[in-house]
Amino acid sequence: IVSSILLGLSGSWLWLSQSDSVNCCTNEKTKGFFNGIFWSIMQVCQIIGSIIATFVLGNTDQFTFYKMLLCFGCLACVMFACLPSVQEQEHNDQEKKQETLADSVRNFFSTLRLRSSYFILACFFISGIVVSLYVAFLPSIMERLFPKADYSDQYVLLRSGYALIALACGEVSAGILMGKLSDIYNKISVTNVIILIAEIALILTFVAYAFKMYLLVV
Repeated sequence: IVSSILLGLSGSWLWLSQSDSVNCCTNEKTKGFFNGIFWSIMQVCQIIGSIIATFVLGNTDQFTFYKMLLCFGCLACVMFACLPSVQEQEHNDQEKKQETLADSVRNFFSTLRLRSSYFILACFFISGIVVSLYVAFLPSIMERLFPKADYSDQYVLLRSGYALIALACGEVSAGILMGKLSDIYNKISVTNVIILIAEIALILTFVAYAFKMYLLVV
Protein backbone atom coordinates (compact mmCIF):
# COMPACT_ATOMS: atom_id res chain seq x y z
CA ILE A 1 0.00 0.00 0.00
CA VAL A 2 2.83 2.40 0.89
CA SER A 3 4.66 1.66 -2.37
CA SER A 4 1.44 2.23 -4.33
CA ILE A 5 1.00 5.64 -2.70
CA LEU A 6 4.61 6.55 -3.54
CA LEU A 7 4.07 5.39 -7.11
CA GLY A 8 1.00 7.62 -7.45
CA LEU A 9 2.83 10.64 -6.05
CA SER A 10 5.90 10.15 -8.24
CA GLY A 11 3.71 9.46 -11.29
CA SER A 12 2.11 12.90 -11.09
CA TRP A 13 5.53 14.56 -10.88
CA LEU A 14 6.78 12.45 -13.78
CA TRP A 15 3.95 13.40 -16.16
CA LEU A 16 4.20 17.09 -15.28
CA SER A 17 7.95 17.07 -15.89
CA GLN A 18 7.61 15.02 -19.09
CA SER A 19 5.21 17.45 -20.73
CA ASP A 20 7.32 20.43 -19.67
CA SER A 21 10.49 18.79 -21.01
CA VAL A 22 8.95 17.93 -24.39
CA ASN A 23 7.25 21.34 -24.74
CA CYS A 24 10.56 23.12 -24.08
CA CYS A 25 11.96 21.41 -27.20
CA THR A 26 9.08 22.55 -29.42
CA ASN A 27 7.04 25.55 -30.49
CA GLU A 28 3.29 26.04 -30.97
CA LYS A 29 3.40 24.60 -34.51
CA THR A 30 5.16 21.37 -33.56
CA LYS A 31 4.04 20.80 -29.96
CA GLY A 32 1.41 18.19 -30.84
CA PHE A 33 3.71 16.32 -33.21
CA PHE A 34 6.57 15.95 -30.72
CA ASN A 35 4.26 15.01 -27.84
CA GLY A 36 2.68 12.45 -30.16
CA ILE A 37 6.10 11.01 -31.05
CA PHE A 38 6.99 10.82 -27.35
CA TRP A 39 3.72 9.02 -26.59
CA SER A 40 4.27 6.57 -29.46
CA ILE A 41 7.79 5.70 -28.30
CA MET A 42 6.52 5.17 -24.77
CA GLN A 43 3.72 2.90 -25.98
CA VAL A 44 6.21 0.83 -27.99
CA CYS A 45 7.56 -0.06 -24.55
CA GLN A 46 4.03 -1.16 -23.61
CA ILE A 47 4.00 -3.49 -26.63
CA ILE A 48 7.34 -4.97 -25.58
CA GLY A 49 6.18 -5.18 -21.96
CA SER A 50 2.91 -6.86 -22.95
CA ILE A 51 4.77 -9.41 -25.06
CA ILE A 52 7.12 -10.15 -22.17
CA ALA A 53 4.16 -10.38 -19.77
CA THR A 54 2.27 -12.68 -22.12
CA PHE A 55 5.00 -15.28 -22.28
CA VAL A 56 6.47 -14.86 -18.79
CA LEU A 57 3.08 -15.10 -17.07
CA GLY A 58 2.16 -17.95 -19.38
CA ASN A 59 5.12 -20.00 -18.16
CA THR A 60 5.97 -18.76 -14.65
CA ASP A 61 4.22 -17.23 -11.64
CA GLN A 62 3.17 -13.61 -11.08
CA PHE A 63 5.80 -12.94 -8.41
CA THR A 64 8.60 -13.71 -10.89
CA PHE A 65 7.05 -11.19 -13.28
CA TYR A 66 6.76 -8.66 -10.45
CA LYS A 67 10.49 -8.99 -9.71
CA MET A 68 11.26 -8.40 -13.40
CA LEU A 69 9.16 -5.21 -13.38
CA LEU A 70 10.93 -4.07 -10.21
CA CYS A 71 14.31 -4.42 -11.93
CA PHE A 72 13.09 -2.47 -14.97
CA GLY A 73 11.69 0.23 -12.67
CA CYS A 74 14.97 0.61 -10.77
CA LEU A 75 16.88 0.85 -14.07
CA ALA A 76 14.47 3.55 -15.29
CA CYS A 77 14.98 5.56 -12.08
CA VAL A 78 18.76 5.52 -12.58
CA MET A 79 18.37 6.58 -16.23
CA PHE A 80 15.99 9.45 -15.32
CA ALA A 81 18.61 10.78 -12.90
CA CYS A 82 21.00 11.18 -15.86
CA LEU A 83 18.62 13.19 -18.09
CA PRO A 84 20.12 16.45 -19.41
CA SER A 85 18.41 19.76 -18.71
CA VAL A 86 16.44 21.45 -21.49
CA GLN A 87 15.74 25.11 -22.16
CA GLU A 88 12.86 26.72 -23.99
CA GLN A 89 13.38 27.38 -27.70
CA GLU A 90 11.54 30.69 -27.67
CA HIS A 91 12.38 33.32 -25.08
CA ASN A 92 10.35 36.37 -24.17
CA ASP A 93 12.01 39.73 -23.76
CA GLN A 94 11.40 39.51 -20.06
CA GLU A 95 12.95 36.41 -18.53
CA LYS A 96 10.43 34.16 -16.85
CA LYS A 97 10.70 34.00 -13.10
CA GLN A 98 10.77 30.52 -11.62
CA GLU A 99 7.66 29.89 -9.55
CA THR A 100 8.27 28.90 -5.95
CA LEU A 101 6.53 25.95 -4.29
CA ALA A 102 4.47 28.31 -2.13
CA ASP A 103 3.33 30.21 -5.23
CA SER A 104 2.40 26.96 -6.96
CA VAL A 105 0.28 25.81 -4.01
CA ARG A 106 -1.36 29.24 -3.76
CA ASN A 107 -2.15 29.30 -7.49
CA PHE A 108 -3.51 25.76 -7.31
CA PHE A 109 -6.11 26.68 -4.70
CA SER A 110 -6.88 29.93 -6.52
CA THR A 111 -7.68 27.89 -9.63
CA LEU A 112 -10.04 25.67 -7.64
CA ARG A 113 -12.05 28.77 -6.68
CA LEU A 114 -12.53 29.96 -10.26
CA ARG A 115 -15.93 29.12 -11.70
CA SER A 116 -14.42 28.92 -15.19
CA SER A 117 -12.31 25.94 -14.07
CA TYR A 118 -15.19 23.88 -12.64
CA PHE A 119 -16.03 22.15 -15.91
CA ILE A 120 -12.47 21.05 -16.78
CA LEU A 121 -11.87 19.94 -13.18
CA ALA A 122 -15.04 17.82 -13.35
CA CYS A 123 -13.74 16.30 -16.61
CA PHE A 124 -10.44 15.39 -14.97
CA PHE A 125 -12.25 13.90 -11.98
CA ILE A 126 -14.51 11.75 -14.14
CA SER A 127 -11.55 10.70 -16.32
CA GLY A 128 -9.77 9.44 -13.21
CA ILE A 129 -12.81 7.35 -12.29
CA VAL A 130 -12.95 5.96 -15.85
CA VAL A 131 -9.29 4.92 -15.72
CA SER A 132 -9.76 3.15 -12.37
CA LEU A 133 -12.83 1.31 -13.68
CA TYR A 134 -11.03 0.40 -16.91
CA VAL A 135 -8.06 -1.09 -15.03
CA ALA A 136 -10.44 -3.26 -13.00
CA PHE A 137 -12.76 -4.04 -15.91
CA LEU A 138 -10.36 -5.91 -18.21
CA PRO A 139 -9.62 -8.72 -15.73
CA SER A 140 -13.38 -9.04 -15.11
CA ILE A 141 -13.98 -9.50 -18.84
CA MET A 142 -11.30 -12.18 -19.01
CA GLU A 143 -12.78 -14.02 -16.03
CA ARG A 144 -16.16 -14.06 -17.76
CA LEU A 145 -14.74 -15.16 -21.12
CA PHE A 146 -12.58 -17.90 -19.62
CA PRO A 147 -14.08 -19.33 -16.41
CA LYS A 148 -11.51 -20.78 -14.00
CA ALA A 149 -13.36 -24.08 -13.96
CA ASP A 150 -12.58 -24.61 -17.65
CA TYR A 151 -9.30 -22.71 -18.18
CA SER A 152 -6.04 -22.38 -16.26
CA ASP A 153 -4.71 -19.06 -14.90
CA GLN A 154 -1.80 -19.20 -17.36
CA TYR A 155 -4.18 -19.51 -20.28
CA VAL A 156 -6.23 -16.51 -19.14
CA LEU A 157 -3.09 -14.41 -18.58
CA LEU A 158 -1.80 -15.38 -22.01
CA ARG A 159 -5.04 -14.26 -23.67
CA SER A 160 -5.08 -11.07 -21.60
CA GLY A 161 -1.58 -10.29 -22.87
CA TYR A 162 -2.77 -10.51 -26.47
CA ALA A 163 -5.51 -7.97 -25.74
CA LEU A 164 -2.99 -5.61 -24.10
CA ILE A 165 -0.64 -5.91 -27.10
CA ALA A 166 -3.51 -4.85 -29.37
CA LEU A 167 -4.27 -1.94 -27.02
CA ALA A 168 -0.65 -0.77 -27.11
CA CYS A 169 -0.53 -0.96 -30.92
CA GLY A 170 -3.57 1.31 -31.03
CA GLU A 171 -1.92 3.82 -28.70
CA VAL A 172 1.28 3.91 -30.76
CA SER A 173 -0.73 4.64 -33.91
CA ALA A 174 -2.80 7.25 -32.09
CA GLY A 175 0.30 9.03 -30.81
CA ILE A 176 1.68 9.50 -34.32
CA LEU A 177 -1.64 10.37 -35.97
CA MET A 178 -3.37 12.48 -33.32
CA GLY A 179 -0.19 14.37 -32.42
CA LYS A 180 0.14 15.54 -36.01
CA LEU A 181 -3.59 16.31 -36.37
CA SER A 182 -3.57 18.45 -33.22
CA ASP A 183 -1.03 20.76 -34.87
CA ILE A 184 -3.16 21.09 -38.01
CA TYR A 185 -6.73 21.20 -36.70
CA ASN A 186 -8.50 22.69 -33.71
CA LYS A 187 -7.52 20.71 -30.60
CA ILE A 188 -11.11 20.70 -29.29
CA SER A 189 -12.31 19.15 -32.57
CA VAL A 190 -9.59 16.49 -32.37
CA THR A 191 -10.58 15.79 -28.77
CA ASN A 192 -14.22 15.31 -29.81
CA VAL A 193 -13.14 12.73 -32.40
CA ILE A 194 -11.08 10.90 -29.76
CA ILE A 195 -14.06 10.85 -27.36
CA LEU A 196 -16.27 9.42 -30.13
CA ILE A 197 -13.75 6.66 -30.83
CA ALA A 198 -13.53 5.89 -27.10
CA GLU A 199 -17.34 5.65 -26.86
CA ILE A 200 -17.40 3.16 -29.76
CA ALA A 201 -14.67 1.13 -28.05
CA LEU A 202 -16.64 1.08 -24.80
CA ILE A 203 -19.78 -0.14 -26.59
CA LEU A 204 -17.80 -2.92 -28.28
CA THR A 205 -16.28 -3.87 -24.93
CA PHE A 206 -19.69 -4.17 -23.25
CA VAL A 207 -20.98 -6.27 -26.18
CA ALA A 208 -17.92 -8.50 -25.84
CA TYR A 209 -18.59 -8.84 -22.11
CA ALA A 210 -22.29 -9.63 -22.57
CA PHE A 211 -21.86 -12.17 -25.38
CA LYS A 212 -18.44 -13.56 -24.36
CA MET A 213 -16.77 -12.59 -27.66
CA TYR A 214 -13.00 -12.57 -27.22
CA LEU A 215 -12.30 -11.12 -30.68
CA LEU A 216 -14.18 -7.93 -29.76
CA VAL A 217 -12.01 -7.56 -26.67
CA VAL A 218 -8.92 -7.62 -28.89
